[in-house]
Amino acid sequence: KNLPEISDNLIDTDKNFRKFFGIEGTHLGSNNWIVNSVMSSSGKPIMANDPHLGYSAPGKWYAVVIRSNDWNAEGYTLPGVPVVVIGKNQNISWVLTNIMLDDADFYAEKIDSSGRNYFYEKEWHPLQIIKDTINVKDSASVPFRIKITDHGPIISDIHPYDILYPGIKTDTSVLSFRWSAQDFSDEFTAFFRINKAENWNEFKAAFATYAVPGQNFVYGDNKGDIGYIFGGKLPLRENQNPTFVFDGTTNQNDWKGYVPSSEIPSLFNPPENYIASANNKTIKNFKYHISNLWEPPSRIQRITDLLNSKPKHSVSDFMKYQMDIISPYAKELTSYILGAFNNIKIIDPNLKLTVELFENWNYEMYRYSQVPAIYAVFFNHLLQNVYKNKMGHDIYNEFLFTTNVPYRSIMQLMELPSSWWFDDPDTPRIETRDDIIRKSLSEALTDLENKFGKEIREWQWGKLHHVIFKHTFSGFSSVVDNVIDIGPYEIGGDGTTILNTEYPFYESIEKFPRFRHTEFENNLGPSMRYIYDFSKPEEFYMILTTGESGNVMSDHYSDMTERWLYGGYLKIKTDEQSITHEKYLLRIVKE
Repeated sequence: KNLPEISDNLIDTDKNFRKFFGIEGTHLGSNNWIVNSVMSSSGKPIMANDPHLGYSAPGKWYAVVIRSNDWNAEGYTLPGVPVVVIGKNQNISWVLTNIMLDDADFYAEKIDSSGRNYFYEKEWHPLQIIKDTINVKDSASVPFRIKITDHGPIISDIHPYDILYPGIKTDTSVLSFRWSAQDFSDEFTAFFRINKAENWNEFKAAFATYAVPGQNFVYGDNKGDIGYIFGGKLPLRENQNPTFVFDGTTNQNDWKGYVPSSEIPSLFNPPENYIASANNKTIKNFKYHISNLWEPPSRIQRITDLLNSKPKHSVSDFMKYQMDIISPYAKELTSYILGAFNNIKIIDPNLKLTVELFENWNYEMYRYSQVPAIYAVFFNHLLQNVYKNKMGHDIYNEFLFTTNVPYRSIMQLMELPSSWWFDDPDTPRIETRDDIIRKSLSEALTDLENKFGKEIREWQWGKLHHVIFKHTFSGFSSVVDNVIDIGPYEIGGDGTTILNTEYPFYESIEKFPRFRHTEFENNLGPSMRYIYDFSKPEEFYMILTTGESGNVMSDHYSDMTERWLYGGYLKIKTDEQSITHEKYLLRIVKE
């Protein structure tokens, strides 16, 4: 097939569409922050981190304390990773959040009829073809081929569309994938050097071999210094806003290398006396393209509000902040809800009481409160009433798949009260923003009345919003699930609070356990919590979502879950006497 022409107008239209709808990232997240000695009640820096990842049982992390002649570190690592990924040593501590770095591009390739050559720079080139086999226990092996162009491997044949919609063939271009991880890098060496770094200069030098994944590294040391490193290789592009599939037949959109390390951002001892990140846009007016994937600003806004709320902060303050469930996003949206009922005579008693509750709400997504439940059900109806009758079922469900897309889009529409998106094409009148807000709230109350009865006091958020930690094998047998899954538990918060308890907006896909869920089921959030006060170098605070063991039959498979749920922590002592109990000590001796 000839490659379809991609016009500049189409690219511009795509950019405007993405900007308007907020289709600029996945709703993952993390929080980290540090205050220096000026803002610390202990007189030394204090730092905190809670990376937000999809839940699982066993959990993603486990805690570790390493002691040797020349390598002493403690904190968190991942199975199979022989370094501390987040944690501390005797001199420094470091924590992470995702940059949301745009380090990949897609190219539409032109392949000849033989399927063995691709067209690039006015001539045909042979595809690099790698044959491999996946061996499957008690089953036939699965052979496969990897086809590679100048840009990278062809990935269109393995797109999940074919899994979700089997038998539905689409006329699509052949897509190749360019990713910075395809080039040489050495993250293990970088982390090993970080584990052993003694000061800011050694910490910063460790990133010489680091490329992926892009991470915001926040740093502190026992001298009182705090800092920030942009951890990741940043592609150097001609196009500084690459939001579309590029033409693979030309080198016009090929990368020109990487941004020089001397221009990669960092920060050291800022005048604000603190550093915080929450997957937000951390660097403004930077001449190179970093990302269009930034998270909505609700979490970072709340973090900075808390850090600016008092002159000094303690470990116990940070514990409260990590469990904070007040949503700046909900505050903003509630102002539009209340505005829609200005000068409106309300007859229904539950609707009247609901408006009064919104007027007095502190925007806390408390699991035993009724207002968050009304707010969340209202938000679902608002999405449906704005988008579903114009997109159709399938496109609407795909639109909801990445949660921050509807979050961003709805808030942008709130500023356009007469937008055609608010008009219901099935009615003769032209609806506005306030019409749809009133309709959505009325429908939400009907839903809650049908589910819990007429008494609003029965509509607690936790009755709808719960968390369950599912094992990899979950979903195939309810009997087995009762043993290997952990939960469910009622939980507060939502996807816009520091305690990020995101739930999917899209419909459950029952035939795939990975995409199967109940309404308002919390499936992503703090995968662990870490707090460290440099004034007490022989201890740190931690908690995991499940437990330290991956053995379902172990007492430590799920013994941290309830502490995690209610904001509890374990104090880990790292002095020699505390860590040398033979019961808990793994000795690795070089023969």
